[in-house]
Amino acid sequence: MSYEQHDFQQENPVESEHVAKLFEASFDVQADKGLRRRSEQDCQLLKAILPELRLESSDAAVARTPLQRAQEQVAATLGDRFRNSEERDSGNYAVRALNHFCENSQLSEARRLQTVREIQNLLSPTEGSPTLSQMDRARLAVNVIDNITAPAVTVQQIGETCTVASLEIRIATLDPDRYANMIRQVATTGSYRCNDGTTIRFPPNSLTRIDGENGNHASRIFQVTAANIVWQNATALPDGTPVARGSLRYEHSADGECVRNYSRQGRVGEIVRDTNGREIDHPFLHSEQQHQINMSITGRNEIIQITAAWGDLQAQTGCFAYRSEEDLRRFLTDVANGTRRNIRFPLLISVDADVPPFSTRARTPPPPDVQPATVRGGGGPGAGAARPAPSESPGSVRGAGADSSSTGNRIERGAARSTNPQSNHVVSVVGFNPETGRVEIDNTWGFDRDHIGDNALRLSTLWGALPRPRR
Repeated sequence: MSYEQHDFQQENPVESEHVAKLFEASFDVQADKGLRRRSEQDCQLLKAILPELRLESSDAAVARTPLQRAQEQVAATLGDRFRNSEERDSGNYAVRALNHFCENSQLSEARRLQTVREIQNLLSPTEGSPTLSQMDRARLAVNVIDNITAPAVTVQQIGETCTVASLEIRIATLDPDRYANMIRQVATTGSYRCNDGTTIRFPPNSLTRIDGENGNHASRIFQVTAANIVWQNATALPDGTPVARGSLRYEHSADGECVRNYSRQGRVGEIVRDTNGREIDHPFLHSEQQHQINMSITGRNEIIQITAAWGDLQAQTGCFAYRSEEDLRRFLTDVANGTRRNIRFPLLISVDADVPPFSTRARTPPPPDVQPATVRGGGGPGAGAARPAPSESPGSVRGAGADSSSTGNRIERGAARSTNPQSNHVVSVVGFNPETGRVEIDNTWGFDRDHIGDNALRLSTLWGALPRPRR
């Protein structure tokens, strides 16, 4: 499995052109007056389109399926909102991408319809409170379409958010309806109701769009919400001090990212510190909490990650725990062949960011099979530039915000590995070829750090960057 860009104009030409013309129907181009909405001409253009689909205009409403009508409404609304040429191009591409998704996704038609309806509701001027402007919602809808039709566009937001960014790739790929539902809820109500019924209050200062932010607005909303599924349900600080549920809040705004304590103890809104006294300036999550987030969003108790064997970690956290390179090879082969029931790519895996092919500190050329992927466009730190290796610790298995110095998650590394306990980084395994033994990796540092297609890694190369199991 790999994420490739599609030429939506070449596939399903009649249907694709139909959606594109619906988008264009929202405009009347005049040399002296610019772009102006003209509803009567919209109706005439729609009538002109119908014969191309071999439909009579009187039968159009009956012949179109609910999914097709929902698509058309999204296309028309985006066309109505976007006025300048750059936004129109973005919207035009988005509706073609959405059309491709609706025609080719392996999801049931009901789930495809639910996905599009969530985007419809996000665009609706009557849906929810005016948390964001209508224009911001239109841009956000394009972001959502980008993320569910090409999950590889997902990158970390400003700081060290690899734990939730990798989870975003998985959910946008396997559960686009639930992904779109989260973004719609937050954008229209300022909160998110989890699958288990708990409500996450989105930090107001984290909702507005940040000029020049990495990735896109939808990704930041997802990543902040996902982190708060853990933090707002926490009942103790990292040092064990009790706090009321809902007192802790992960924030990510133009001023940076941090976790704040809004309980009555101490100064209200002060930044939370880890057990070493350092201010927490990233989501600060570990594997068990990633599993908690996935369950809260999807309602499924499933294996979502690959980790080094450590006691009963697999049973507790929804991990496959490998004990050797051959053990990992067999597991990936089974998933690729579909023999591991209900286990699907993408799968999260923690790697050492201090060693190739993930190291960004030493820029000496790695062996041929671990050359960084060709830049395919889009974001990432510095828009594709090399980024210093992050200091991301997956923490212990004791609760929200525990740090890597805790013994619960200490994993022994090989002699050739980094001894830096803060060098952990989470990436996504998006595919494996049992015949070639190559693994496809989506890295949220940016397109130029992915290892997909011809740049896929040998399993032995990936193994060299993995934590060693403890027996």
